[in-house]
Amino acid sequence: MIATRPWSALGSVIGSAMAAITFLITLSFMLTTPKVFDPAFPLLSAIPGQFLIKDILLLGGALWSLGESLRALNGARTAILLV
Repeated sequence: MIATRPWSALGSVIGSAMAAITFLITLSFMLTTPKVFDPAFPLLSAIPGQFLIKDILLLGGALWSLGESLRALNGARTAILLV
């Protein structure tokens, strides 16, 4: 749904918002999963921590796509009002 922005900005807004919510929920596992942070070394542990870190990048992409889609949706509504 995210890739539908050229044809349906609303569909892209919905898809981007759902993706952002999904990645936020997945990132919440970092707070509840044991051994994500290694107390001996202040970085993420290898197994669960580094697996979840990719979701930070994906969350950023989803939020960026959401912003672009909202701009496109707002532009489409403005164009309708001007006509």
